Amino acid sequence: MSQLSAARVARGARRYGPRMLLDGGLAVVCYAGASLLRFGIGRLDADETAFYSEWFAVAMPFIAAAYVLGALAHNLYRRDWRYAAVPDVVAIVAAVSSASLAVLVVDLVAFPRGRPLPLSAVVTGSALVLLAFIAVRFLGRLRRFLVSGLFARGRTGVVIVGAGQTGQLLANEMIRHAEWDYQPVCFADDDPTKQGTRIHGVPVRGTIADIPTLVAAYRAPVVALAVPSASSAQVRRIVEVCQPLAVRVLTVPGMHNILRGDARATDLREVRIEDLLDRDPVSVDLDACRGYVANRTILVTGAAGSIGSELCRQVAALRPAKLVLFDNNESGVYDLALALNGLNAPASATEVVQCVGSAFDERKVDAIFARHRPDVVFHAAAYKHVPLMEEYPEEAIRTNVLGTWTVSHAASRHGVERFVLVSTDKAVNPCNVMGATKRLAELTIKELATASETVFCAVRFGNVLGSRGSVVPVFNHQIERGGPITVTHPDVTRYFMTIPEAVRLIIQAGSFARGGEVFVLDMGEQIRIIDLAAKMIRFRGLRVGDDIEITFTGLRPGEKLAEELVTGAESVTATSHPKIMRLRDGGTSPAAPIVERLRDLLADGDAAELRDALLDAVAEPPPCEPICAANGVAHR
Repeated sequence: MSQLSAARVARGARRYGPRMLLDGGLAVVCYAGASLLRFGIGRLDADETAFYSEWFAVAMPFIAAAYVLGALAHNLYRRDWRYAAVPDVVAIVAAVSSASLAVLVVDLVAFPRGRPLPLSAVVTGSALVLLAFIAVRFLGRLRRFLVSGLFARGRTGVVIVGAGQTGQLLANEMIRHAEWDYQPVCFADDDPTKQGTRIHGVPVRGTIADIPTLVAAYRAPVVALAVPSASSAQVRRIVEVCQPLAVRVLTVPGMHNILRGDARATDLREVRIEDLLDRDPVSVDLDACRGYVANRTILVTGAAGSIGSELCRQVAALRPAKLVLFDNNESGVYDLALALNGLNAPASATEVVQCVGSAFDERKVDAIFARHRPDVVFHAAAYKHVPLMEEYPEEAIRTNVLGTWTVSHAASRHGVERFVLVSTDKAVNPCNVMGATKRLAELTIKELATASETVFCAVRFGNVLGSRGSVVPVFNHQIERGGPITVTHPDVTRYFMTIPEAVRLIIQAGSFARGGEVFVLDMGEQIRIIDLAAKMIRFRGLRVGDDIEITFTGLRPGEKLAEELVTGAESVTATSHPKIMRLRDGGTSPAAPIVERLRDLLADGDAAELRDALLDAVAEPPPCEPICAANGVAHR
């Protein structure tokens, strides 16, 4: 035997030896008990007692060995009995049955006359061994069940919505983990066949409409949604039932996150506003997306940002040959590369490359293009904080304007096949620095498309929920601090879309590009920010005004009451995707003279002159000022 094999045997003996001894001892005790039941105490004479005692002593090692070998053969020692289910019980039955059959065969063949173990003793002994094996393996679960029931009064009661597979898993995890401080008190499920049943001892008491009654009856301060496949309409229905109750509403992750491996089915989190968006699930033509991404070299600028990082994840799933992450945030790029390598290795052959630098650094950008020769570029690098860019217009111009100019011209020089610019609704009738820089970025790629073999396009859309700088993380932080939530104006509205949804449509829009297009995403209806704030307060089981105040601070510099997706001079036509529209406009201003003018002004360093020159250069008829005033924009 090799040294490695000997070490493995020794390790197994230390780990499983005590369990084998226990199983062998249980088998012997069970057969001894079965023999006593068969013959009765005091019913045998001295000779019979001596005969059966002698043969039983001989048979004991064989009985113990038979059941230990049966357990080994069916891997009973390698199973984690904390999570035992029906297949594990079947394995116990199979192990005991095979061992019992071996004992019976030996008893019949070796001792055809005067068998030491009567048939009834073998049958009874086998039944007792089966019960004993099941009991010792489920003893821990029984103890946890008794302990959880004993201390349940001190734990937070939870009404679980959904008595399906995820619901039963969640209930079981809550019962097992006392440190979570959650105790399932009942299920609510609309399936009539489940009413009156019990799951892990927890009753199914009513339907979703009965949640208020159940919360009151059990005094449960938490409602947990255990339906990962639920649509936003279904989640919204449940949340609307819960909102008047002042309870915390938690939910398991969506099926998309579970399938991607981002979360487990039993990971609870707060309900987010994106869970309730009245939007149909977005599907895309994966074949069309793979057609220009798979086996190619893809460069993503702004890769560590909210949109850029999700772009990298979704592009990686389309199996490019190389994915180049470009950002000036070195920690973000490094962390993203680690995550992508963890998701894709070893099944994927995608090479993930990290590049650190600024998009407006011409020498750095040119070197990256020359070295990696990208086939497709997704340009997501941008400053997007509206009030902050009003204060620092030079930074917005460097990144959003000169960065786009530098990267797009490098793409054209190096023969990139396709270039997709991530734009924004703030580029429409821009009345702030951030929107004006993105408008100029759109003009840049449209102008370049007329003189380049590279296919250029832009994708314009509104706010994304959960991105850095968006109101949702800010509101969450303010709620955690006890309030107040600050809203700029009671009538302010915004378009909203989830980050994964926006990115899927960006990639799909890229497949439609033929050169110079601006695509506009269907954002649905605008949402009032004050309504968004109120919903987020109620999600936490709190009341608006009583627990968390909402205060108004006034529009910040550069902000409008409402955003637009299309200017008065623009119109849209349909594409083959219902949520992607192609923009048709009445002409554009040349970008090159504007960019050169801004370069000169940057050298002088006059922020006010920079801001005025930028806004004047991209103003569309009718003049921007009346449009901004009509929308309630906060002017400088």
